[in-house]
Amino acid sequence: MKRFFFIGLVLLGFLAACVRTPELDESQERSVSELAVIDSLMWQQPDSALKCLTSRFDSCITTEYSRHYANLLLAELFARNDCTQNNRTDLLQAVAYFDSLCDGTNVGPDASTYAFLSARTHYINGVGYYKQDSVVSACAEYLKALEIMEVHFPEIETQELAALRPRHIPLFLGLTYGRLSDLFSDQNMKEPVIVCCNKILVFDSIEPISRLNRPKMLMRLGMQYSKMQQYDSAAYYYDEAIRNLPDTNNLVYRKIMVQKAMLYWAMDKTELTLSILKRVAAQETDEIEKMKHYLVLGGFYYSEDQFDSALVYLMPAYESRVNATVRQGATEFIRAIYQRRGDTLMAAHYVLQLNNNTFSQAYGQGQVATLGDMFQQHLQWEEERQLARERQLAKQHKVRGVVITAIVLLVMGLGLWWWLAKRKHERDRETEALRQEQQQQRETFNQQLSEAQDALKQKDWESLMTKVNAIYRDKQNDTRGRIIKAFDAAYPQFEEQFKATYPDLNETARHLVVLNLLRFRAKEEATILNLTENTVLKYRSQLNKKVDFDQILAWME
Repeated sequence: MKRFFFIGLVLLGFLAACVRTPELDESQERSVSELAVIDSLMWQQPDSALKCLTSRFDSCITTEYSRHYANLLLAELFARNDCTQNNRTDLLQAVAYFDSLCDGTNVGPDASTYAFLSARTHYINGVGYYKQDSVVSACAEYLKALEIMEVHFPEIETQELAALRPRHIPLFLGLTYGRLSDLFSDQNMKEPVIVCCNKILVFDSIEPISRLNRPKMLMRLGMQYSKMQQYDSAAYYYDEAIRNLPDTNNLVYRKIMVQKAMLYWAMDKTELTLSILKRVAAQETDEIEKMKHYLVLGGFYYSEDQFDSALVYLMPAYESRVNATVRQGATEFIRAIYQRRGDTLMAAHYVLQLNNNTFSQAYGQGQVATLGDMFQQHLQWEEERQLARERQLAKQHKVRGVVITAIVLLVMGLGLWWWLAKRKHERDRETEALRQEQQQQRETFNQQLSEAQDALKQKDWESLMTKVNAIYRDKQNDTRGRIIKAFDAAYPQFEEQFKATYPDLNETARHLVVLNLLRFRAKEEATILNLTENTVLKYRSQLNKKVDFDQILAWME
């Protein structure tokens, strides 16, 4: 017995060692609390949070947990403040650390916290990869973050989010899908962008990232449908985006209008397209956005073979060098214009500018295929988890239904048993009360009858009883009729007086009164009248209330 006790202690110790929940003293708890305050501040004022963290960074690091937490916050704040992520090595260590806390061995109230921190390390690591142009690695990290959230926070799109920081969870998921949407949009992957934007709209309805986030996503959805030449859907999302804007004096509104202009162009509404583009370009104050509008206007004039007007807008976009994508687009249009004009020297000059991007374009095509496979695998994984969750819920509902049915049947059975027992008890009580009442009435009647008999001629009465008893013992046919006939012969006036006094009573009632006078028991009366004993007892009770036996006895004197 002692040996088993010792083995149990060893196993308990082993289990305790497996659950690696950080044990903190008072100072360590204070440092973690400070980091939690900075974390909460980051979601509202990232610039203030960065200053606060950098000023207290060393003092906040008191344990391994706080060190990795601090480096995670630092990396997130670098990203939110558009700074270079210069703690990549420390961040990779934080990824491994929080993954180890989130490996399933930790349970209890802190498990969701570790899962959330683990997902955030993968997310911010993906941001770092993306800034280094490692698009595939960035996508893998974003998807990993989503999978962690899906595993540890099921039904995150519909449930009341009751984790450590409820509002931060939908914000984080919206940001993650936003990064994926940017990534797929850069690679011109339309279907994945649509999926991500719809996810963002779901989480934005729970906790908005910003006032302009929703119209941005609606605009991006419109752009994807426009690329797929589904113009009605595109127009719907552009109108929805404008409807969700707080005002029209902002960059997002101008971008939406440019996209609507491009949509009108695709729908052969040339004059309307040109009017919108010129108005938006004139209103634009941001240099990069102005050059983008110039590129669109230049492309529009190029498509209309108005090369001089096209160069008016394309040359500033090419020479501004504020955005590589804008410059490349402008270069392509300018090269095409000189090529069509027959100026091969100028066309060759711009061809050289385009050749610098040949390798990156070929590499980008390979990335698109890889990213498409990764995203499809993630969607398949999500679908399988959803199916598994639905099967589990169906199983739980089935078990719950069986249990509820069993409980209902048990309650109904107990209720029926109780009701039947109650009814039986009431019937027994009624029968007993009836018996007592009849017994009392019988005793009273016997006493009255005895007194009457004293008044009768003893010889006549004894002769009648002897004759009646002989008839009853013979058990011949029509015992009832013969007994009544013998009684009527002894008291010929009785029948006439009974019918005159009680006209509502039938022959059976009169015969029962006669049998009572002749002192037959209820069981004997039942045999004579061919009735049940209970019926006879009920008839007796009713007759005792209707018939005056004192009067009846007076007729027999």
